[in-house]
Amino acid sequence: MSFKFITICALYVASTNLFAATWSMTSISYLYGQGYKISDDQDEKYSIYTFEHASGWKYGDNFFFTDVSGAETDSAKLYMEWAPRISSKKTVGAKYSGVLKDVLLAGQLNVAPNIASTQLIGIGIDFNLPGFNFFQFNLYHRDNRNLSSTTYQATLVWELPFSIASQNFTFGGFADFAGEEDTAAANTLVQPQLLWKPISELGVGIEYQYWQNKFGIEGRDESTPQVIVKWML
Repeated sequence: MSFKFITICALYVASTNLFAATWSMTSISYLYGQGYKISDDQDEKYSIYTFEHASGWKYGDNFFFTDVSGAETDSAKLYMEWAPRISSKKTVGAKYSGVLKDVLLAGQLNVAPNIASTQLIGIGIDFNLPGFNFFQFNLYHRDNRNLSSTTYQATLVWELPFSIASQNFTFGGFADFAGEEDTAAANTLVQPQLLWKPISELGVGIEYQYWQNKFGIEGRDESTPQVIVKWML
């Protein structure tokens, strides 16, 4: 794992201490898969290290993750996302009931160093659904700074804990649906994840990645199961 990756993770966690967190979750994951679409005619297998941090604070919540892909190769790639949201319930005392839990101002910054930066702004909705730890829908105006036009992105995020024969599991993940933007085709990225949790700090399982028109390239479709080991810090 690269020094840059560790440094970025440490700086982010340290920065969150500037705010009084009402809750927080931090994890490091190792994933391995094959069939990643590097080009239209080339598949590749490699490892991914992922650092994730989610927290709530006085006026909203934050989610941050960074991936290092192919750390064991000479062409390791770094990718980061930061998604802060401001809660109408926390800031102006809005009240919701039933399945509607909160409405939020939602932002997101996606960064692939030396490649691209994408800025998103929009609205988030949190739902109260039976059994779910969380179920969120965010709708954004999306602006890839390397492209001359803008588009939309719709994102679903969820986590459902359950038990089978006294064993604990979680089924979580996200789905991104982004519209056509300049030369980039509309694309869909879905990553459901099933984890067995033999202890509260450890998850072991499988994550499936489906990416239609990967990187907005028409016809470059990726379908990749990944083994995952996740440690909650």
